[in-house]
Amino acid sequence: MRHLKLILSTALFLFTLLLSAQMKEYTLEECVLIALEKNISIQQSELDVSSAEIDKDDAFGSFLPRVNAQSQHIWNNGLSQNITNGLIENLTTQFSSFGGNVGVTLFNGRQNVNQLSRANLNLLARQYQLENMKDDVSLFVANAYLQVMFNREFDQVQRYQLELAKQELQRTQLSIEAGILTAAELFEIEANIAAQEQAVIQAENAYRLSRISLAQLLLITDYENFDIAKEDFDIPFSEILNETPKDIFEKALTLRNDIKFGITNIEIAEKDGATIVVDGRNPAVDGEAGGFWLGPTLVDKVPTTSKVYTEEIFGPVLSIVRVKSYDDGVKLINSGAFGNGTA
Repeated sequence: MRHLKLILSTALFLFTLLLSAQMKEYTLEECVLIALEKNISIQQSELDVSSAEIDKDDAFGSFLPRVNAQSQHIWNNGLSQNITNGLIENLTTQFSSFGGNVGVTLFNGRQNVNQLSRANLNLLARQYQLENMKDDVSLFVANAYLQVMFNREFDQVQRYQLELAKQELQRTQLSIEAGILTAAELFEIEANIAAQEQAVIQAENAYRLSRISLAQLLLITDYENFDIAKEDFDIPFSEILNETPKDIFEKALTLRNDIKFGITNIEIAEKDGATIVVDGRNPAVDGEAGGFWLGPTLVDKVPTTSKVYTEEIFGPVLSIVRVKSYDDGVKLINSGAFGNGTA
């Protein structure tokens, strides 16, 4: 019997050790890096940046001279007339020719200049969009990570409180046996233990669900063996705690990449031929002259291919697309990719 118990204890120890070895614990930094690497939207945005760089190179190439060269070699073998004596003979003749030309555009109405300027703005907008997307993903992952930390600590607190309730039950039973208390005192304590056991189960479920949510953000399918590392974060006192929520919000606006992205798209709309009726770029803001701000902006005669029409801008920007008839307007609305994108 003792031999059997020893075998079972050894097997249980090895099984626990195997589970511990398979359980992967991730730090906050690792989670953020994994999310930035695997996120599909970020990968698509990186491809957009690469495409914008290619467009910029193409626009720059428009300023370079066009060089064309060609060569030709003809080899004939058979009966043909000899040009020296006029007789028909079996001859082999060869002809070679070479040619080339160079062309340079002297003036085309600033088309190349505008094309290069638009390509530079488009590249800048793609970069702002990529950085903004990385900031959003990092923020989502950090929030999910902190939620897991909170639920884990809460689960431990509930288990500790359950253990205290059980200890209280043991002390009460000893007091009853000593004749100090009556058996009626047990009912309230047992009810408290039952409620605490339920709280432990709820805390454990919340902890498990938060881990699954974080694993889904990281595109990790084996969430059973996924957990976060036990980290101690040294958070120094910050002067931001002395600021009001309004000041913090206004300061955040000066650093947001989506504000820069919106301003750049408005500049692209100008290159596309749109008219800026009300210009909200670079507004005068007291105390924040060096920040990035975007005021109310009205853009008229916007082409349907322009960025301000095809992409959402984080800011008070209204784009106006003109149509020739009512039917054209209905077709434009029905063909839109966004249900609330036209009015």
